[in-house]
Amino acid sequence: MGIKYITVEDILEYHEVVIEETGGKKGIYPDGEGKLRYILDEIRYPVFGKMRFRTLISKAARIFYLLTLEHAFIDGNKRTAFLSTVSFLEINGYRINASYEEIIEYTVAIAEHKVSFEDVKAWLKRRCVKIEK
Repeated sequence: MGIKYITVEDILEYHEVVIEETGGKKGIYPDGEGKLRYILDEIRYPVFGKMRFRTLISKAARIFYLLTLEHAFIDGNKRTAFLSTVSFLEINGYRINASYEEIIEYTVAIAEHKVSFEDVKAWLKRRCVKIEK
């Protein structure tokens, strides 16, 4: 079975949950949905016949990295990025094994441009574990 994907509508729902449960301003920037579509299309479809992101981990890392940096929402971008990444991994049978503090610290490091996409991919690779059924 192939990789299952989250949708723009899923991310919008995750953002609603994040804001309702943890606070902040609701809303998406005028170009926000376009940014979300771009991120999801980038991991799903080939460019000039080549898939840039082939593995589940590289796709999850791209979601986490770009959603954190692209600021589609007025508030809650980092929290929505992490929830979207966790959801994407979970529907594909994986979870992230990291402490709450480590997750916050790493997400902030992404937002502050202290880590690269390759760093995010390596971080997730070390922390993703198969969900036992």
